[in-house]
Amino acid sequence: AECTELPSIVLPDGVETIGRGAFEGCVKLTSVDLGESLVSIGEFAFKGCSALGALKLPATTTSIGDAAFWGCSSLTTLDLPDAVTTVGTLCFSLNKNLTEIGRFAFVTANSTLKDKIDPASYEGNEYVAQYVADIAEPTVETDTEAETEAEAEE
Repeated sequence: AECTELPSIVLPDGVETIGRGAFEGCVKLTSVDLGESLVSIGEFAFKGCSALGALKLPATTTSIGDAAFWGCSSLTTLDLPDAVTTVGTLCFSLNKNLTEIGRFAFVTANSTLKDKIDPASYEGNEYVAQYVADIAEPTVETDTEAETEAEAEE
């Protein structure tokens, strides 16, 4: 894509697919509104969008293609909806600043998913390792438990 100066994207509702490499190399892209209808993000769709800091995928998103966010080095937060069933190879490669994936991103995932994730892909990253561990045995803190803990600390 030839969009090196593009600062923001607003997709209208009704757009269901972002094609292969659609916004690849948009190095000044900081703001993305994906609308409410997006189902699929293609391979390399946002590859190299190094200024993109946070992203919330709509609840309708089911598929994220290979290397879709490869090299998005400023990406720190990603909110994955429950509907996501496929995350492609190298999807978040070279994203050293990604520190948060939505709290319960994998809580309802099929427990056999754990066996399909290559441990080498998250070696040394305790944050991701905990999410992988939670796929098989999710730990969900209820609001009541959180309130009890907060009262105990007071």
